[in-house]
Amino acid sequence: MASVLTELESVNYVLSMLSRMPVNSLLAADLTPEATLALAELRYVSRLVQNLGFYFNTERSVKLLKNASNRVPVTDDVSRADNATRGGFRSSWGADIIIRRHPVDGRCLYDKNADSRNADPFDFSNHSEIRVDLVRLLDFDATPDSFRHYVTVRAGRNVQARLIGDPSLYRFSTDDEARALQVLQREELDTSDANALNAPGVRQFTRRRSPLDRMGGF
Repeated sequence: MASVLTELESVNYVLSMLSRMPVNSLLAADLTPEATLALAELRYVSRLVQNLGFYFNTERSVKLLKNASNRVPVTDDVSRADNATRGGFRSSWGADIIIRRHPVDGRCLYDKNADSRNADPFDFSNHSEIRVDLVRLLDFDATPDSFRHYVTVRAGRNVQARLIGDPSLYRFSTDDEARALQVLQREELDTSDANALNAPGVRQFTRRRSPLDRMGGF
């Protein structure tokens, strides 16, 4: 029975395209130098592309809690945060949210508009409820198969460029990457109900561009 692509299978797929032997596991003791490079590149590309924000790793209108110092800590798996685009929070609470590192509490929400009020940008004591849109970085095996396939092909091309000098020996082509990207984009459109972004009254709450708009030259 067919199953989705695992991280180990992706690494071995890249190795096969390099005419290298597969590995039995992703434990450090089992990794060859080429497998180590393939795994590192796979994880790097996964994080890089996920940061664009897709339907599967974007969480809307998430309520976050303040700590005792009225700061709002953010976990390390959150790559980006922005004002919630549902429920009118973007226009009603006056903050412009990003993530920055606080010297005591680490990664926290930061209000870029606070400087205009001569206020502490980490202090959210004046906000009774804090809702944000989050882009969360997922483990490779928690992403959709279309995303895994695209990342595998793209990472494989990157590894080839480092290890093989002759472009005629490449087994991953730009066409392979383009086809994998088309599948990912089609699934993003089908699953995210992207047409809803054009509805009246919605556009005013939407500041970030769709990841599909940014992947052409990515």
